[in-house]
Amino acid sequence: MKYKFIFKNVWNVLIPISLAVFTFIVYFPTLVYGFVFDDLPTIINYIHIRALDFWGQFFGNPRWISRLLNQFTYVHWGKNPFAYRIFDIGLHILSGMMIFVFTLLLLTNLKKDNFSKNYAYLIATLTSGLFLLHPLQTQTVTYITQMRLEGLVVFFIIAVLLTFVSAVFAKNSVLKNFLYLSSFALSAFSAGTKEIVIVLPVLILLVDWFFIAQGEWEDFKSRIWIHVTYCVIVYGLFLKYGYLKPASVVGMASNPVHNNRGNMLTATPSEYITIWPYFISQFKILIHYIIIFFWPINLSFDYDIKLAPSVFSAEVMFPVFVLVLLFVYCLYRFKKDKSDIISFCTAWFFVSMLPRASIFPSTELVCDYKTYIASFGVMLFISWGIVKFLNFLSLCVPDYKRAYFFTVPSIFFILLGFATHVRNNVWSSEFLFWKDVIEKAPNKARAYNNYATVLAERGDLKDAIINYEKAIERDNFYGEPHVNLAMLYQHLGDVDKALAHYGRAFDIGEAHPEMFNNLGLLHSQTKNYVAAENCFKEAVALRPIFSRAYINLGNVYIATNKIKEAKDCCKKAACGDMDDQDTFYVHGILCLNVGELELAINSFLRVNPDYKDTSFNLAASYFSTKKYAQAEQLFAQLCKSDPKNSVYFYNYGLTLLNNKKYKEALEVFAHPVLANEAYPYVPLHYAKCLALSGNKKEAISVISTVVKKTKYRDIRCECASLLKEITSV
Repeated sequence: MKYKFIFKNVWNVLIPISLAVFTFIVYFPTLVYGFVFDDLPTIINYIHIRALDFWGQFFGNPRWISRLLNQFTYVHWGKNPFAYRIFDIGLHILSGMMIFVFTLLLLTNLKKDNFSKNYAYLIATLTSGLFLLHPLQTQTVTYITQMRLEGLVVFFIIAVLLTFVSAVFAKNSVLKNFLYLSSFALSAFSAGTKEIVIVLPVLILLVDWFFIAQGEWEDFKSRIWIHVTYCVIVYGLFLKYGYLKPASVVGMASNPVHNNRGNMLTATPSEYITIWPYFISQFKILIHYIIIFFWPINLSFDYDIKLAPSVFSAEVMFPVFVLVLLFVYCLYRFKKDKSDIISFCTAWFFVSMLPRASIFPSTELVCDYKTYIASFGVMLFISWGIVKFLNFLSLCVPDYKRAYFFTVPSIFFILLGFATHVRNNVWSSEFLFWKDVIEKAPNKARAYNNYATVLAERGDLKDAIINYEKAIERDNFYGEPHVNLAMLYQHLGDVDKALAHYGRAFDIGEAHPEMFNNLGLLHSQTKNYVAAENCFKEAVALRPIFSRAYINLGNVYIATNKIKEAKDCCKKAACGDMDDQDTFYVHGILCLNVGELELAINSFLRVNPDYKDTSFNLAASYFSTKKYAQAEQLFAQLCKSDPKNSVYFYNYGLTLLNNKKYKEALEVFAHPVLANEAYPYVPLHYAKCLALSGNKKEAISVISTVVKKTKYRDIRCECASLLKEITSV
């Protein structure tokens, strides 16, 4: 019996661990995927994550944990998507393991529901496995930005609930108080994940009522002050952050919202998204969310779903009818059993979705990642239903009971894992990602625009133009494809078409920093510096951290001999969003041209030494700032890499001379590559090196030869000065 007990407990641990390992294997290919969609503005191009600001973020806003996490990752791993993805997958697996323990803890302590208690381990395993492996979860887990928001919300919600439930069941008073305090602390931290965590106190109430009090009011009310404490912590922090102030809530509900660019939810581009159309549309959205849990086919990042035209339309009436039936059925079950597990699952789902599927207008109507919190309720319901079905089969054919309860879940998890793997493949590149969106939502202008941008980056300019045109066909009031087409035509040298699309973007009212920057470049090419200056100024006014526009403006100032203004542009660009080596390179060149040498050095150091002539310009900057040791090292490497480059040797010789390495400088100035009329001062430098190394007689002889042969008056004057310097010592 002892060995059977140990074996049973080993399996109790091995099964959830196996699920975690299998989940990691399924998601392993995604570790090499790049950044997609919102990852760019929130991570790659977001300047405020480039430095760790712990105390500035700490309890400073309702997303401070996510922002700190992004800052920490960026500071230590930069733009390496692996670092972001490995954390997100780990967070998902950890949340799944916590759900297993949490569900098992709830079900094993039931007093009334013998079925759920007897099959607690299997239900907990299925719930955890569904949460980990359901293909719907890829919308969150593989989406870096949202996993660091929605994922953190779920992690903290389950952590709070797990410590709360453990505290209630704890027998030791010291342990009980410690767990309660831990739960309160975690709830405070949860308020720093994302605004949707506002549902946490209600979810705690549901768990208490259905699984701890099990429908008994006397038991439930004994913990009422515990629930009040959760409300005070979470809602108090939200008041601090400004999200629960009456004016803010009324404003969110009553203020109409304009369509997102390229993602039109209304019938026409000029319409606003208001409370009523948004509210009546939520019924079909809720039905959509429920369906994809049970039938995850044709999942998409985006859908062709618009606001409902009328409350009496079929797309409103039918979902309302279905939801009312579901509500009545759950109410009936709840009246029969105040601790009914199906009622709990339904309540969890709708409470989790309520802040999003309600009266608060949003520019996004359907986002499957919004179901990540609600998924626990649905996964628990599905798991309970599967176990009910397996139990029925085992009663019908009792000889195969063990096979049912082991084989069926195993096959189920394998199929889920395969479906998740297939779905994840869509996220492997921007190309496949937007191609999939176009196939699923062929009327989304945003999808065609983003797909065309990917095609342009791949060099397929012809198809890029076609898809930009398709985006314009679907929404001619969408300015971004016009800007992108203008930039593409500008690259191809078709100025007329470029200007036409820039003009259309202006008519739409597009205020796009890149548009003004590229239009400024177009004017710079035609030397219309006044227009170019105005465009670049408009670009930096729209985006004050736009380094590339400051650099281009600085070049205009150089061309118009406004050196002081150009220097100011150098400094502003250095404080901007520079994050790629080409931008650092052109910034370094600008700084070098206006004499901002320290800024030039800082930028060149951020560039690969082999990129264009970075090493030479960095060496020249070091030389000009009298950092001869650093300059010498770089010029030596350049001479070695290109032994026929006379410019490298000449500057190398000058660096050695200034670094007081006269013998080495003599060898360089005597190199055959410098023996031509392009370097008339070389003999003079050679003579100076001879004199400074103790060979005055030979130096005087060289100077005499130079005076006889040179045809340049300036060199004769230099020779006289050097001769006087040598003989006077």
